[in-house]
Amino acid sequence: MNKVLLFTVVCLLCILKINAQNPALTVNDWVLTELNVNGTITLPSGIVYLGTQDVVLQFTDTGTDYSFDTYVCSNEAIAGTVSYPFAGTTTERFTFLSSAQALGMCCNPQVDITMPPDPDCVALLGFSADYFMFWNGPSNTNYDYEINTIANTVTLRVAKPNGDFALYGNATMSIDNIPSSLDITLAENPVNNKLLLTGNQVSDITAISIFDMNGKKVLNNISYQNGIDISHLGKGIFFLSVSSINSDKMIKFIKE
Repeated sequence: MNKVLLFTVVCLLCILKINAQNPALTVNDWVLTELNVNGTITLPSGIVYLGTQDVVLQFTDTGTDYSFDTYVCSNEAIAGTVSYPFAGTTTERFTFLSSAQALGMCCNPQVDITMPPDPDCVALLGFSADYFMFWNGPSNTNYDYEINTIANTVTLRVAKPNGDFALYGNATMSIDNIPSSLDITLAENPVNNKLLLTGNQVSDITAISIFDMNGKKVLNNISYQNGIDISHLGKGIFFLSVSSINSDKMIKFIKE
């Protein structure tokens, strides 16, 4: 009897493992920070018409399958189902099965036909077209994903076989909320080619590192002398780690 019970439990655990995926996918709501389609990088923070509105991606375990939905605005959204063919292994990949898309527009680029199109609206429409092209199939397309943690911020990178990818940060926790006693801030954000710091404790800095959204350290142990040259970094979201003898601070910034 005990052997039968043990066998049943083991079988159930195997089934759960086979149908499981990284739980961080469904625990978090994901906010888009960078889109790369056909080699062109777009930062949602640079789309004027988005303002403070986030582009959110959600995964849901319905109990029978897995669904996802994402939107740029209420009129432009896409939802569908995915499977996890490599669940229970170290391969983090899901397969796109099907989707339905709302075909509205977030804005009207030319309300008055006697006037030229609104360039900010045109930029938003171009961005949304690229974003939905990234998520819209075809069926059985494999998406590789990678989840990393930097401080208390979790990041998600989703990539298609053609090299297109999207980067997200979790919406439930923000690195900006990490308490620190260091009186050091960015002089400006977004940043172009030179990162400048301000505050009463800049002279106390003992070490500086910069991480990308994948958690990779791209600059390490930089000495701060009237700024940091970041001209070689591509556009995107980065994290600046600043250390002193008594404290540390992590600052998120945008490289334009």
